[in-house]
Amino acid sequence: MNEEKIIDAMEFLEEKYIDEASPEKAAPMKSVRKNIAVRWVSVAAGICVFVILTVILLPPRLKMGAPQKLPTYTYTAEELGAMFDSMKYNGATSSYTEVYVPSSEYLNLSPLSKEKYLQIYEKADVEKPLDKQELANFYDGITARLIEKTGAGFPSSDIMEEEEELFSEDKSLSISGGPAQYDTYYSRSEQNSDYNYFMLRHKNGSDGTEYVIKLGDVKIQVDQTETDEEIIAGIDEIRDALFYLFDVDFSDISIVRGFDDYGDNGVQYLNIYFYNKKDHFVNENYDRRIPLSDYISISFDNAYNFADDLVSDKILTNAKIVYHQNRFSAEEMYPATKTAERISLKEAEALLKKGYVFGGHSCPLCMAAQPAVDFSDYDFVEMKYVRGTDGRGDTKAIVPFYIFYKKIGISENGNEIYAKTYVPAIEVSGYEEYFELQRKTHKVEQD
Repeated sequence: MNEEKIIDAMEFLEEKYIDEASPEKAAPMKSVRKNIAVRWVSVAAGICVFVILTVILLPPRLKMGAPQKLPTYTYTAEELGAMFDSMKYNGATSSYTEVYVPSSEYLNLSPLSKEKYLQIYEKADVEKPLDKQELANFYDGITARLIEKTGAGFPSSDIMEEEEELFSEDKSLSISGGPAQYDTYYSRSEQNSDYNYFMLRHKNGSDGTEYVIKLGDVKIQVDQTETDEEIIAGIDEIRDALFYLFDVDFSDISIVRGFDDYGDNGVQYLNIYFYNKKDHFVNENYDRRIPLSDYISISFDNAYNFADDLVSDKILTNAKIVYHQNRFSAEEMYPATKTAERISLKEAEALLKKGYVFGGHSCPLCMAAQPAVDFSDYDFVEMKYVRGTDGRGDTKAIVPFYIFYKKIGISENGNEIYAKTYVPAIEVSGYEEYFELQRKTHKVEQD
């Protein structure tokens, strides 16, 4: 599967079908969805005021000491194992993913927390009924501004044919319409029980640089040879055009670059996210890098997928624009439900040395096929939140992990190859019993 399709799938599918096929985006199972509607196309007083203002104004943080309203919890290794794939091999591990970067600075490492307790977040069971009028208003507002900026013809929602179908194992309702391709642009809009979505791309975007998306006089393109800081400093016109198009205003920008082991044109993809870090604590240190809150993204595909495919070692123009609008606040959708005591880096290193690691959404078959890597002399470590899932693929919990990197080679195109694996950053019981069972199970399967 090419990277562009992986990126498409990650931004378009529900969380339950997203694995870490890429740092940003993942596996396309479009036909099975849950509740999706698709449309194509005094002193005491002073102290009180101070405290209240502090609570209101400070963004959510990992706080020292377990908050009274949240229970302190100790996971078992078996519980985490049900959410994160794992396998132990006598001190070394095959439970890792490979990361390709030109140099270590592109690993974009997050700092280690020094808090005594860390919060755990879970996906809340919140959903709204599908609302055709809400989706129509969402779609029509965007397309009206698109027509103004592009001159392209987009039909209004009231003339788009709709048909109702039942999808997925639990027969959840989906409303779908045909593809909306008009003039030079291709668009798609949908509604899920907890978000609205709009996507725009050029119909011929992979055929040449002359097919760049244009919003008025603003071209949606980026120079990949610039640093992240340089790109952000020069993106004002694109930012303003997108904010007008989607009638939003975000304060933060992040850039995610993906590399491979064979391409000769720099990045395989480059994604830009406009969002508010403050809308959810995990936004700032999430292993998947996609905001949990509302966002606009521009995904530039630079993978060579077919003969004469558009790639460049400098200016990227083959773009997809997405606006993801949650129907609940991010904190309602992903509330902090409990806390857990943080373990020290030294304790995490001891677990790493024993091979007590988790793969982090990696396919068990792929993990088993990899040669084991000894991480005892790792090169880098960071701390990020990682999404665990239940047996059906739904988000179960978002848990902080120490993430270790070890350089294991140089790829064909000169990129550095790092093995990446995960150790829970919180107290966990039952490691020995759980991983012994994993070892025995693997031995039986091998026999």
